[in-house]
Amino acid sequence: MAAAPSQPTVFEPSDAQYGIFYWIHLNGKALDNCNTVQNIVKSCSRIHHTAQRVDDPTGLKVGVGFGKKFLKQITEILKRKKELQGLRDNFLLLAERVKYQDWKIGKKIVLPSKGGDIFVHAKGNNVGTLYEFQHVFYNTLPHKSVDPEKTSITRGFTFQHHRDISGYMDGIANPATTEERRNWAVLSNTGGSFVITQKWAHRMDTVKVERPDDAIVDQQNQWIGRKRENGRLLEDIQPRAHVNLMRKGSRIHLQYTVLKDYEG
Repeated sequence: MAAAPSQPTVFEPSDAQYGIFYWIHLNGKALDNCNTVQNIVKSCSRIHHTAQRVDDPTGLKVGVGFGKKFLKQITEILKRKKELQGLRDNFLLLAERVKYQDWKIGKKIVLPSKGGDIFVHAKGNNVGTLYEFQHVFYNTLPHKSVDPEKTSITRGFTFQHHRDISGYMDGIANPATTEERRNWAVLSNTGGSFVITQKWAHRMDTVKVERPDDAIVDQQNQWIGRKRENGRLLEDIQPRAHVNLMRKGSRIHLQYTVLKDYEG
């Protein structure tokens, strides 16, 4: 069986100003019903067609993925239907919850996770269009299949020419070209990808984005591990700097736990 084509939203560049990050939790009864699960998957597989149903889909890009538990359930259903015949049993990577090295207490900590069954990412230049798409997609899912109490939506926006809200350049070390992003993000044998969503709480009174003095900027540079004005890495990065925690903590450990049991 050939690998499915990957979703363009995974690697294509975008100048979108707004986005939504939509984690959908399904209720237990829906997950216990094989037909309901199949209809949910069908809705997700048609998400790009669904996006065209909004009043003005110009510039709207959408993507969808599954949480680990739900993905495993889908896989078992497809195996029973013989639709995965020809693929190896271990074609799904054994992803684990991410850990990072907490330098203060000197040991690895498992990052908290609220889980989720379906993850939808949409981006565009019109807040109203994103809001409309969110509801149109929701209404394609089987009736009462979603747990509204656990489902969460986070709305995103660009800030100061693609800086994060702390004032630092965001994504500066990411692969630059479409081909590089495709090579990094897309698994060649399945056409799929893995994503981690994180929500960071900022202490805005500490960050002081608006007109900070030089002393505050120097301190913030130490916290981040980069220079605020141009995004360049500091020569001497502190162990607990954001850059180190992401590179030497979450990212390296994630790469190990995701790939350690996979034979390509």
